[in-house]
Amino acid sequence: DGTRRTFTVAGQFTVNYGANVLPVYAGLLMPLDLSRTVGAPDSLRIYAHSDGAPARAAAALGRQLPGDTVLDLNAYAARYTETYQNLFVLALAMAGLALLAGALLVANSVSLSLLERRYEFGVLKATGYSHRHVLGILAAEYGGVALVATGLALAAVGAFLWVLGRVQPGAGALLAMSAPTAALIGAGCIGLIVLTVLGVAWQTTNVSPIVILADRG
Repeated sequence: DGTRRTFTVAGQFTVNYGANVLPVYAGLLMPLDLSRTVGAPDSLRIYAHSDGAPARAAAALGRQLPGDTVLDLNAYAARYTETYQNLFVLALAMAGLALLAGALLVANSVSLSLLERRYEFGVLKATGYSHRHVLGILAAEYGGVALVATGLALAAVGAFLWVLGRVQPGAGALLAMSAPTAALIGAGCIGLIVLTVLGVAWQTTNVSPIVILADRG
């Protein structure tokens, strides 16, 4: 109504977004009597505890209060959790497809590289290198490349999550990557690359050096 009022700020409070089921909106916190002197509330939230089945109690309240919104917190929490579980499954499926595509690209690259280095491996075997030694060389080479690529990718994801936590605290509290999780992801990616390389190179490098050198002429 145009009336000006002056309030004294007593302090600030933070909201733990990760521990709340219902959406939390940070705002001014004041006594009820003081808020009534400012203006009438446009909405009112009432919490009720039911000793019986919460679903039946919520349905009964909904019938008695047709103009109000009645929520069963247990059902709301279950649906809230199910939504995030579906998002997690979707992200997991997309990550699996990305890993599969990456493994196929690595396999194709290794196959082409082995054709070009066929004579090199023949020379190594002719000088005393065994099949296991050749596979160890390939595993070390591509394992080092995978280590660098995985480290850069994890650093990029960590930086993105850090920025997201600064911009949106709610999303930052839900999306986080701990050091053990990052180490597990890195080990899994490197192991996948090394296994892919060994699987592709196993049969290709298991050839007699005489045949390879004879083909080279």
